Amino acid sequence: MEEEQKVLNDDELEMLFQTNTTNFIGTQKNINKKQDDFNKHQAEINILLKKQDVDLMDYISKSNKQHYIIEIILLLLVIWSNLI
Repeated sequence: MEEEQKVLNDDELEMLFQTNTTNFIGTQKNINKKQDDFNKHQAEINILLKKQDVDLMDYISKSNKQHYIIEIILLLLVIWSNLI
């Protein structure tokens, strides 16, 4: 038994093409919107990461300064104890 194939006329083909085109455009707009949202969130994350990096560098710098101050104080105490 052979299946009958329906042959679409020009109007049906045009309507099918228009429907597919409209669906494609709608899907593409949705994808673009999601991509824009993702890019926006990615930019916000990058800003936060840069801020954390700067905060970490500031903390390390302050920590190193405190460490050097403690070393100087200890060195002075050793020198002073040897003088006594």
